[in-house]
Amino acid sequence: MTLTDGDVFIVDTFNDGGALDGLVVTALVDGARDLSLTVTDTTVFAAGANIGAGTAVGDGTGASLTINSAGTTSFGGTSGQRPGSVR
Repeated sequence: MTLTDGDVFIVDTFNDGGALDGLVVTALVDGARDLSLTVTDTTVFAAGANIGAGTAVGDGTGASLTINSAGTTSFGGTSGQRPGSVR
């Protein structure tokens, strides 16, 4: 997923108490834009879902990665961000 043309907001509100709740990222996340996630359950960045491997995530102002998650957040890959990360 390449972040371009402004900050990116992903909102996951599906919650039926089942296995499909939450957000799973399985691809590279790249781009000099801020990323904000709002998730009703867990957030998982799977192995290989490296954040900012080519271009660091974030625009250099404020939080580069914001995760508002009711559950846990796990990172299976690397994380390259400009200064500022909020959970």
